Amino acid sequence: MKIILLKDIPEIGRKGDIKDVREGFGRNFLLPRCLAKIATPSVVSEISRDAKRREGARAAAADSEKILAERLSQMEVHISMKTGDKDKTFGAVSAIKIAQELKKQKVAIAKEWIDLDKPIKTTGAHAVAVQFPSGAKSAIKVIVEPEA
Repeated sequence: MKIILLKDIPEIGRKGDIKDVREGFGRNFLLPRCLAKIATPSVVSEISRDAKRREGARAAAADSEKILAERLSQMEVHISMKTGDKDKTFGAVSAIKIAQELKKQKVAIAKEWIDLDKPIKTTGAHAVAVQFPSGAKSAIKVIVEPEA
């Protein structure tokens, strides 16, 4: 029996794969649990159209992320923090604070994309890497200033 998997199933295949399985396994396990569909020509063409559409959307997102990466590399983010001795800050600048400051500048990125090895705890300029889901990379200049 030929089926198309609707979800990833360990040791069988990934979503969208066309597999040949035993009749009983397909009818008694996969089909009732909505894990697969029977691979008819119309279903196969529908799945291939969906895959092409998803690939097109993924390519468009990658292009927009490359443009955003170029824009971010030219930006500076200024964050004011209370400081103590030797320019140490009370608290730390985290990825969340950087994402919030970028949002104020009309640039929306997810905090998960900001790659901080450790939180920033000193004043001055710091280069912070940004890794986009498409693989594009950029760096933002974060300037931590003492609060007046």
